[in-house]
Amino acid sequence: MPFHSLQSPTEVRVMNSGSSSLKFSLVDHSTEEVRVQGLAESLGTLDAGLHLSPNTGNTTY
Repeated sequence: MPFHSLQSPTEVRVMNSGSSSLKFSLVDHSTEEVRVQGLAESLGTLDAGLHLSPNTGNTTY
């Protein structure tokens, strides 16, 4: 598919990583609304966790 025929992305993925954590967001490009954001922390340990915050509430895994 030629590059010029690709549509503009509707979502932007944002990531920020540290030594044992990863923060991320999914943002609607057209409205600048954050659809979901999250944090994976204590990676590589027994205390590792994933926290998601969708627009509808907060969920921890």
